[in-house]
Amino acid sequence: MNRNLTRRRFVRAAAAAAAGPLVLPARVLGRGGGVAPSERLLLGCVGMGGQGQVNMRNLMSQPEVQLVALCDVEQGLGGKGLSAALAAARAHAEKIGRPLSEHDVAVYRDFRELLARPDVDIVSIATPDHWHGVIAAAAARAGKDIYYEKPLTNSIPEGRAVCEAVARHGRVL
Repeated sequence: MNRNLTRRRFVRAAAAAAAGPLVLPARVLGRGGGVAPSERLLLGCVGMGGQGQVNMRNLMSQPEVQLVALCDVEQGLGGKGLSAALAAARAHAEKIGRPLSEHDVAVYRDFRELLARPDVDIVSIATPDHWHGVIAAAAARAGKDIYYEKPLTNSIPEGRAVCEAVARHGRVL
């Protein structure tokens, strides 16, 4: 028995423990229109041209989706690429009432770096068609669920490889 524990200290500690749930913000518990952290889906987007930004905005509009990473080989030529995509993500986040700080979204030029992140749950792929299958199969192997649009692949064998990777790793495509 702890001889330093007085009745007063015990009552103070018990009151603090009982009041803990009273000081937590409701959003942490998924109340008040918020989504509990355990229910959030962390999104990484690969390919940030026109359709990539449309997909990003549509996915970000879902309350349970949180954008954490962008990837494109273009750095920002002619209003395209990562710089424009990051600006578009911030603008859309403001519009939907979930602003992004400058450290909320990481940017990559190599999709493999994005896929290596253990926190990314889902990947949106909006690259030129000949990259779809390669990135989708790699995403499945990395344990990510995948969203991308037709054409899914350029050949039947490539399509089979994607389907097999998705099935083998239990992912959603």
